[in-house]
Amino acid sequence: MNMPNFHQRKLFFIVGPDGSGTDLMQKIMNSFFGFCNLKESKTIDTKSTSLWTPVRRSGDFDSLEKFIEENWRSEFFVECTPDSVFCLSELLGNFPDANYIFLEKNPKEIVISQLNKFRGGSDILERYYHIDNLIMEQDDLILNREQYYSKFTLKQILKQSQTQKKFQSGFTIRYESLIQSFYSQISEIEKYFGIMANLENANSIMKKWLQNKPRTFEIKDLTDTQAISMIRTACRMWNY
Repeated sequence: MNMPNFHQRKLFFIVGPDGSGTDLMQKIMNSFFGFCNLKESKTIDTKSTSLWTPVRRSGDFDSLEKFIEENWRSEFFVECTPDSVFCLSELLGNFPDANYIFLEKNPKEIVISQLNKFRGGSDILERYYHIDNLIMEQDDLILNREQYYSKFTLKQILKQSQTQKKFQSGFTIRYESLIQSFYSQISEIEKYFGIMANLENANSIMKKWLQNKPRTFEIKDLTDTQAISMIRTACRMWNY
């Protein structure tokens, strides 16, 4: 099932590692005039399986395309599921005329975000989810938390770095720039894609995001030498 080209030109994918600001970017894009969708592309069963899993396993886009068609309620549609970073070659082949926004963020901050996501609790279900969805390997279960999320982040950044240059309609934005130069970045997005932002709504989303963002974290830095080595590699890939 292939979506018509005129739909593809109004379809936006936000791509970036889990914890890189993709959720914020999706909320901001959804505040632009004519945009819809604030859901991740997942099943509604108890496992909440990513619809990118069959894409990764066999290149099957049927479930994902059905999800998009069923949830498309406005002129533009924005899809944002971090698992898509592992399917970039397939994504480009199936949606060559779609629009792409690539998120980058300091890799160390991505890992710290992941670590604090599960502070005070177990992340075993998250690890099994990654393994079941062919993102990580069974042997990764024995890694400590810093090593695990550093490897997870490095794999995502490696995949994105290897592939995103092939996207002619791709726009790259850094999370830090979005936070520090909000109006400038929104203007760049408007010009690049020929769309119009509702600045009042977009600014409200950013303010709420910053207000709700925790000021202190249980984990503030990395200490494991293997984890630090992996993140240094990731930083070099993105020039951080």
